[in-house]
Amino acid sequence: MEEKDPDELFDKAKKKLDPGFFKSIFSDQGHRVEKAINYFNEAAEIYKLKKEWLKAGDCYIEIANLKEQQKEDPCGIYNNAILCYNKGGAKDKYYPLIDKIIGINVKAGFFSYSAELTFEKAQKLLETANNDPKKIQEVLDTYDKSLDYYEMDPNSSEAKVIVVKEAKADLITLNGIKEEIPRAKAYYEDIANYYLKSKSGRIFSVDYFAKIIFIYLAYDDYITAKAFLNKYYGEDKNFYRSDVAYFLENLIKCFENDGADIKDEDIDTEDNILNFDVACKLYKKKIKNNKKQWDNWKIVMVDKIGKKLSSMKKEKEYDDDDDDMK
Repeated sequence: MEEKDPDELFDKAKKKLDPGFFKSIFSDQGHRVEKAINYFNEAAEIYKLKKEWLKAGDCYIEIANLKEQQKEDPCGIYNNAILCYNKGGAKDKYYPLIDKIIGINVKAGFFSYSAELTFEKAQKLLETANNDPKKIQEVLDTYDKSLDYYEMDPNSSEAKVIVVKEAKADLITLNGIKEEIPRAKAYYEDIANYYLKSKSGRIFSVDYFAKIIFIYLAYDDYITAKAFLNKYYGEDKNFYRSDVAYFLENLIKCFENDGADIKDEDIDTEDNILNFDVACKLYKKKIKNNKKQWDNWKIVMVDKIGKKLSSMKKEKEYDDDDDDMK
């Protein structure tokens, strides 16, 4: 059987919608629209087989527009268009379309679904943000919209809310947006407490309490970090026993000694020296089979902490040399 030409099907659909004066008088409009939708849909399927994604997406847009005119829900068809545009790399078409779908769902009161779509949009924006402050802010604003929509639905999933909170907190901390750091800490604490409520999820709370301590060490001060470390020990027994907590204790010791080497009997090395590099090696050795613990976020934070300690160490050495000269 000879394959139909999708371009011809597309043209047939257009002609059905614009039949001319005499045909429009003597033909049923509803029937013509239905035939046009069938032609557009058939064309879209063939375009997809040919991997002509943009043309397939355009067919679905035509169908969705007709559905809207008929007061039918067009969102499923718009979603098909988005999938095609994504595969075709047409990001310029994606954003107006996702905004349209979100608008339709907000108007219909489907707030949780609107929140999911808005989060999806934020993740797309993040892919091309490339550390540009304006683009990063746009992503953060989009995360906020997603959280707002979840808040508007009293039955929204708490699990989905914390996914958005974690994404926003990670973006804030990785980019060092200092005015937003307190919000990031609050989000991580929310997530840790969420997992603490679940017997099966308690193990995950450790990572989020740890993230708060990492943030204090990277952006604030080690004295407050130590206070919060002890606070979380009282709230989460798993945290107290964890390798990451031991690592954080060692980092705090490094800060207490202004980044200089420490003679420490608890450190199992030949000369019992503790410094930033030794602390990191000990931690990585303990968690070498657990990639989740030593993830990209922690690597970035540890790098920031290392630079902070290095600066403190240089200042201490400078002050010591100055005292010797006196």
